[in-house]
Amino acid sequence: MPSMDVAAAMYVTVQEERFMNFPLKDILNFSCWLSTIPLSEKAAFIDVGLAMHHLDVLFDEGIHAKTACVSCSNSWLEDLDSIIDFLDENQFISGLKTRALSIASVLLKGDWVQGMVDKQILAASQRCPHDSAFGRVVSDQTY
Repeated sequence: MPSMDVAAAMYVTVQEERFMNFPLKDILNFSCWLSTIPLSEKAAFIDVGLAMHHLDVLFDEGIHAKTACVSCSNSWLEDLDSIIDFLDENQFISGLKTRALSIASVLLKGDWVQGMVDKQILAASQRCPHDSAFGRVVSDQTY
C-alpha cells in the first residue's frame, strides 16, 4: 500500500523567564507550553516566535494518476484514461505536486498564517492556569 510522509521544519522560540518558572503541575497542559512562545510582534529582537520554514510531502511510490471508465455514457469519458496516462507519463502530475507544495510553503510563511498562530498563542495564555492572562477575555485583534 502506498504511503505518504510529511516533513516540516518549524522554529520555535520560548521566553526564558516563562520557561524557567514553569510549574510542574502544568507540564501536561499544552496551552501553558504554547503560552511560553512570544507573539511575533513582541519578538522583533529575535528571529521568530513560532514559524514554519519548510514543508515537504514525500510519497514512497510517487504520485500516479489512473482512471477507468466502468460505464460511460459520454464518448469523451472513454478517452479520459488515455489523457490521464499521457499527463502522468509526461510528469505533469508530479509537477503539479511540486507547484502545490510551493504555494503551500509560501502561504505557511505568510502574514495570514502567522496571524492565526499569534491568535492561538494569545488564546493559550488565557487557558493556562499559571499565566497572568488566565481567564481574561481579550478582544479579537486583527492580524
